[in-house]
Amino acid sequence: LSIVVPKPDEVTFGTVLAACERSGEWEELLRIAKAAIEYGVKLDGMALTSALHACQQLGLAEDALEYLELMKQLGDEDFPITRGRQRMGAKQKLHGPDAVAYRLAISACARAPGGHRWQDGIRLLNEMRTSKYKNCAPDVVAYTAAIAGCSEAGEYTSAMQLIQTMRQEGIQPNVVTFSAVINACASASANLARKREEEDRSIAMEDVRLPMTRALKLLEAMKSPTSSIKPNIVTYNAAIRACAECLNLAGAFDLLRQLKEDGLEPTIVTYGSLMTACERMGDVEAASKVFRMVKEDDGGNDND
Repeated sequence: LSIVVPKPDEVTFGTVLAACERSGEWEELLRIAKAAIEYGVKLDGMALTSALHACQQLGLAEDALEYLELMKQLGDEDFPITRGRQRMGAKQKLHGPDAVAYRLAISACARAPGGHRWQDGIRLLNEMRTSKYKNCAPDVVAYTAAIAGCSEAGEYTSAMQLIQTMRQEGIQPNVVTFSAVINACASASANLARKREEEDRSIAMEDVRLPMTRALKLLEAMKSPTSSIKPNIVTYNAAIRACAECLNLAGAFDLLRQLKEDGLEPTIVTYGSLMTACERMGDVEAASKVFRMVKEDDGGNDND
């Protein structure tokens, strides 16, 4: 009696990819997705979305762009759907990229090392506006992901422009969006300070401080009584980092005071940025002060 073992098809591979996605086995997911393509299987929209999710988690921009292109090639073919494999909001078969797919691809670009794919993120954001596919309009999540890419690259002017554009489109930024913009300012100051120190002494310190100034103004706007979005600890940490990069030790300590007045608790990131400012200023007394704060917050525990 011979047993015929069926060849794996798109349903088989899709089921395995979904299992990898649920368990967070991102590298294995991409290995299987590539194996399916090499095997000659054309993955359906749900399977490609799983692959995009893995790219987003791993910051693999190039792979994400390739899977997004594969999704655009799906057309109107009728793919078998594995029973039970339904994603929130996906009421019909995916015959092309939807907003979720674009958001994952934009986020993958944002997470690329050094933010060097930030322009691809903005390109995809613009593509969403003109996409022929349904339900692809950019939203606050897509904009925030693109801004996060600007943040990694220190492209603070582009981040500021995206805030303005989304407001013009009637999309309201949230605290994550604003925090990413402030972090973009911090990264810009860091990049300029590094370039000034290592390559070009002609760069004025005023230019290094300009992004920090923009960051502090945005933070003040968030703290105003008319603002519906208040800063959280991530926002403050980004602003403190901006001050640290510009050797603005007084400003960094003032922000520490403000966040405590707002009822927020400093984190290790907060103190790390303060220590950075102290180290760069060569201020041993201030560094000792920060160290004492850390010990106090840790309950005076010497057993580290």
